Amino acid sequence: LDHHLTSDEKIVYFFKRSIRNKLFRYFIAIFLFILSLLEIIIKIMPSFRIIDYNIISILSYIIFIFSIIWIIKLEYYAWSKRYAITTKNIFYSKGIINEDFKSLNFKYIINIQLKQTVWDKIFNTGNVIINSAGGEGEDLILEGISSPMKIKGIISEHVNIHK
Repeated sequence: LDHHLTSDEKIVYFFKRSIRNKLFRYFIAIFLFILSLLEIIIKIMPSFRIIDYNIISILSYIIFIFSIIWIIKLEYYAWSKRYAITTKNIFYSKGIINEDFKSLNFKYIINIQLKQTVWDKIFNTGNVIINSAGGEGEDLILEGISSPMKIKGIISEHVNIHK
């Protein structure tokens, strides 16, 4: 995000989505990955054959592919969105290969909301929703971030400084 800064602007706080609220999904994906290795266990231990080997083999490949896709999707979730609070703006960047960039100047922010589910509260994650003057609805959502109260506080401080 450094290449979007103006000459008199500095990044105060950089953050991205947290995977803490996705841990259960990671455990399931890893469990499925390990389950897909069942075919190898059956090859090593021929006495373990309870049902037809071909069915186990096909199921193992399907589960393996599904778990790999799921893990890649979870990693993309964590790495694809990046946020930065600078001395003048909030930056949002989405994408790994292509970039979708958005900035919001502090002087135009009129409302900051915090949304947390029970699961988010347990893992100290959540969404910070920022509305700006002239915008319709939610202008910027800092989605699935760690320590949302801290980030909301940092943004509020900068909004008060720029008003």
